[in-house]
Amino acid sequence: MKKNNEVLFFQYVTSFLNTYLKNQINRSLNTVESYRDSLTTFRKFLLSEKNLKIQKFTMSMCNKELILDYMDYLRGKNYKASTINHHLAAIRSYLWYVSDIDITYQGLAISIGHIPLVRQTKYDKEYLSQEALKMMFTAPTGVRAIRDRTIMILLYETAMRVSELIHIKLEDLFLNTENPYILITGKGDKERIVGLSTKALDHLNYYLKQYHNKNINTNILFYSFIKGNYGYLSESTIETFIQKYADIVRKMGVNIPLKVYPHMFRRTRATHLYQNNIPLELVGRILGHSSIETTKIYAKPSLNQLKQIIENENDICTEPEWNNEDEIAKLFGLR
Repeated sequence: MKKNNEVLFFQYVTSFLNTYLKNQINRSLNTVESYRDSLTTFRKFLLSEKNLKIQKFTMSMCNKELILDYMDYLRGKNYKASTINHHLAAIRSYLWYVSDIDITYQGLAISIGHIPLVRQTKYDKEYLSQEALKMMFTAPTGVRAIRDRTIMILLYETAMRVSELIHIKLEDLFLNTENPYILITGKGDKERIVGLSTKALDHLNYYLKQYHNKNINTNILFYSFIKGNYGYLSESTIETFIQKYADIVRKMGVNIPLKVYPHMFRRTRATHLYQNNIPLELVGRILGHSSIETTKIYAKPSLNQLKQIIENENDICTEPEWNNEDEIAKLFGLR
């Protein structure tokens, strides 16, 4: 049982997430929620593996050995090295925040800070060949073919993240200008513009005619309509149909990765741009990266220098066809 003057480990989580991360150092909502998830995972480890409840686990009970046990636990759950490192980083950041409030815990923050990150195995991430892209764009059939094809073309054309795509609204489209573009809100609420090729614009305009006529009452570009209500299309919906079309293409004898997902279009676009001799700095601008180091992961050597870049490269796009522990956890800002 904890002494009256002992500080509960999770006591400052709410202010860490909602005040420090969100307001003081201006982290994005996605980052805040990611840290919340990491601390929640740690909380569940303490309960399931150590039988330590939130109201019993104090700062003095946290030590280097416990965190090393936690990392071993994550390894046993087959977490990737990058994911384990992210969970460790969340705990480190939280402890440094606590140590700023109470210098007593600075030693603990330093001790946990000295735990080395898990070494990550470097490997080449897969991307789509031009043949696979063409076949993916022609695979959709049926009632949702126009929508699905347009989504895949935009994911590739603009290299946007799927989370960015599903939140595009009609007012973010600037299509009747000399150089048509889409305004995207990315990580950290940073805005950037992405241009559209002529063929991608044709696909988008055709989609708008079919899915945003006078009978449609929503400004969400790619929407769902469930029980009479419009909403944002989910990432899982897009992931599902992309994998479905990839499986179709594979059965046609085309070489395509076993697992195809939305981010692969972004990676493929970035790789193709680099292989077309587009400067890495410009590729980074298109991707919305704040650091050139992040963009370098797409810098893969090309076996065959493509003859056309940017606009002409988009021949890939076909012409359009027309009261318990869980409740207590919530009080501490966890899940």
